[in-house]
Amino acid sequence: MSTQELTLEQVCKASPAAQMTDEAHTQQGEDSSEHSHASVTSAALNLSDVLRHLVKLLAQPLSLDDMLSSLTNAIRQAANIDLCVILLMEPDQGHLSLHTCAPDLRDQRVVIAPVEVDAGLWERLRNALELGQLPLLTSEECASLNPFKNVQYETLLPLPLIVGYEYIGLVNCYSSKMLDWSANDQLMLVTIASQVALAVKHLEHVEADVLTQKNLVKSLFDDLFSGNEGLEESLYRRASFLGCDLTLPHTVVSMEISPVSPALGRDRGLQEAERLALYRRVMNVVGQRLRSKHLDALVGEYGRMLIGLLRTGENAPLHQIATGLDELVRQVRTEQQVYLSVGVGNPCYTIHDYQRGYAEASEALEIGLFLNQEGGTMQFNALGVYRYIYKFARTDTLHDEYQQQILSIAEYDQRKGTHLLETLEAYLESGGNTAKVYNQLRIHRNTMLQRMERLQALCTVDLESTEHRLPLLVALKVYKLRAHSL
Repeated sequence: MSTQELTLEQVCKASPAAQMTDEAHTQQGEDSSEHSHASVTSAALNLSDVLRHLVKLLAQPLSLDDMLSSLTNAIRQAANIDLCVILLMEPDQGHLSLHTCAPDLRDQRVVIAPVEVDAGLWERLRNALELGQLPLLTSEECASLNPFKNVQYETLLPLPLIVGYEYIGLVNCYSSKMLDWSANDQLMLVTIASQVALAVKHLEHVEADVLTQKNLVKSLFDDLFSGNEGLEESLYRRASFLGCDLTLPHTVVSMEISPVSPALGRDRGLQEAERLALYRRVMNVVGQRLRSKHLDALVGEYGRMLIGLLRTGENAPLHQIATGLDELVRQVRTEQQVYLSVGVGNPCYTIHDYQRGYAEASEALEIGLFLNQEGGTMQFNALGVYRYIYKFARTDTLHDEYQQQILSIAEYDQRKGTHLLETLEAYLESGGNTAKVYNQLRIHRNTMLQRMERLQALCTVDLESTEHRLPLLVALKVYKLRAHSL
């Protein structure tokens, strides 16, 4: 099966930059052969904007992928080209692979291959870079630097990314027109390539340091939560190196991003890679917020969760920590439009408490997420009876008479639009104190009495009998858990 040849215009889908160039050529009357060789002037390039854009990008906490994606778009627009591509060296394989391109061609019918550059050509590229000039390459050499094997183009300008004698990659600029570059333009393009190379090198080091930090934190968490004996001295020392003093009490918090919700406008056919990038970005935001509020917090990824060790004590009691986490949940929902769920364990005072603290936080997260799929904070101590019936509610399918009573009331509420189940729950939790219930629900006493009469009519058991109250309350909680799983 032969490969279909494509034009640059086809794969770029008539990009705005290409349309602008075509319009400019039309206005200048470039319909004769002597004008088929277009000259790009400094006035048209605005390449200095690319350098300013790069400085702004480096001032932001962006990943290498995000920085290069933004940069390729900036170069494409400023240089009035159809396509900008960045290829980076694969250290273990010795060839260049496509890393970023604007517009993105990877989902089209384009055949993409790795690029291999021999030592002699790298040396010529480096020499041109040192002279502040664009490399003079033959058509065969340009073709060897092109990863797109079935795309036709008129001009390919490869800008080498080199730091010292280290070959990092290429910025390939494609155009459907023949382009000339003035000496000033060449110097500016070479300067951009040099700065991009330094930026890539810098961010690669930063990401390597971040990965090392993540691995150190994960390794510490593995040992800290394992409960293995004989690691106390090592754990204190490693935690101290990471800025966490385990001789002081801490609370374990487990955090998880819920699946993207249509209710918040984020379910727009996101691809898996986009979804993962979104979750990673939100987790970074959450981690930064926690570290800024809890200066000695240790926060890191652990499996699919984000785990934090937050300092607790007289100046930071558990309820205050939970309040702060509730506010973080609201911020994430508003700003990032995703749901954040948090589980909070009890304070850990010794190294041996952290296995228990992690288990508590994980269980609080799991049950809290089950009860409230729109996110929120759940403390282990606030689980109450849910902790004891959670697994039962999810696995048992039988119904006794108490569960039948609850189902009848729930069906009545749905049919009539009433709030009898809410009233019954408050009544049972108050031990049958009707005055307390109507004050809690903020309803009139007569309304309360009417609801109780309707409830008793729907039930076959005596609601005033104390022997029925506990099993009826448990059945109600089981119903709520099961309702959340539907």
